[in-house]
Amino acid sequence: MNGGISKFYQCFVRNDVDKLRYLVEEFGLEFLKRDEFLIPCISCENNLINCTNKSCIHVCAYFNSIECLLYLFSLGFNPNSKDSTGFLPLHFAIFGEAVDAVVILLRYWNDPNSIPINTNLSPLFIAARMGNVKIIQILFHYHAIYPNPKYLSPALEALRCNKNEAFKILFKHECDKSVTNKKDFTPLMLAIANKMDEAINILIEDNNDIDTVSTNGVCALSLACQDRNLKLIEKLILRGYASLSVKAAGGSSLIHWAGATCSPEILKFVINCGANVMDRTDRGESALSFVLRFIPSNDKEINDVIESLKILLSNGLTFNEKLNDGSVPLLEYLIDKSKINEKILIFILSTNINLEMPVFNRTLKYFIQRMKFGKLQNLIDDFLSKTK
Repeated sequence: MNGGISKFYQCFVRNDVDKLRYLVEEFGLEFLKRDEFLIPCISCENNLINCTNKSCIHVCAYFNSIECLLYLFSLGFNPNSKDSTGFLPLHFAIFGEAVDAVVILLRYWNDPNSIPINTNLSPLFIAARMGNVKIIQILFHYHAIYPNPKYLSPALEALRCNKNEAFKILFKHECDKSVTNKKDFTPLMLAIANKMDEAINILIEDNNDIDTVSTNGVCALSLACQDRNLKLIEKLILRGYASLSVKAAGGSSLIHWAGATCSPEILKFVINCGANVMDRTDRGESALSFVLRFIPSNDKEINDVIESLKILLSNGLTFNEKLNDGSVPLLEYLIDKSKINEKILIFILSTNINLEMPVFNRTLKYFIQRMKFGKLQNLIDDFLSKTK
């Protein structure tokens, strides 16, 4: 910068409006109209932002020089002037975390959603990167919105930069406003569903919505069980103090979700933590029903299924249970031939099954006798013959 411009620059850095007026009287507006000012070097998105050839408005915005800004506006300088790469003064005010300048520029119609060409740098994205919660709240007040999906998420940028408080505010807003969040997930649920480990840790510490159940009947614990993620289940219960009695879709509870994992480790853990093994859904189902319903197709996991069944049986459940409508979970399992596995069937038949149990004015044995089991028919016939 030449000598004249340098004198003006010092006024902007110090917000010395009196000196600025004096210089305008002495030199006129010639130097101010030159876009030859500098701002400190800014690194963002792995690139250096062009910090040369800035207007006086951009420099004042960066240094939060409010009095100088207002004086320049009174002289007719355009508050919405863009630099050669499309940055508004607002962008540089946010880079400089100049809260007062942000408010002034938004009042003077700087666009809170302006994105310079070939960048992701919306005002919200920059504020997320800086982690400035106050500026984020101001931008939302002035109707800042999330950019199109082709742009990067401000919430994820805050997370990447370890700006945790900014992340929580942005991610909640993203969940509330996202057209893709049709399941009405809380931020924690969305983080779990998308396997965002760092975000999960931050949100668990917040401990606000751990037991919230969405309108679709889902909660954080049920999602963690659905993912068969023991470490996350442990984290939610031991660190987040998630309730062991929260009910979700169909009146299901933790013991049912754990049963659906067919994971002995998860079942043992939740039972040891105090999950109620005797819990029933609205339909009257126990966790045994969920194990039988969600048997994995992978033969390697069949032993886990059998171990899970053993755990539940040893804790008081039985294959002789009936549902509220009079049906029998065991019969429902046998009807679905795609789920029947020989090893599991052998184990089930080795337990104390009451074949004379009434089922819709008949007996369980009556229905089994009339079912076809293909290659396993001999196994069933042998079982029935030994229980006469």
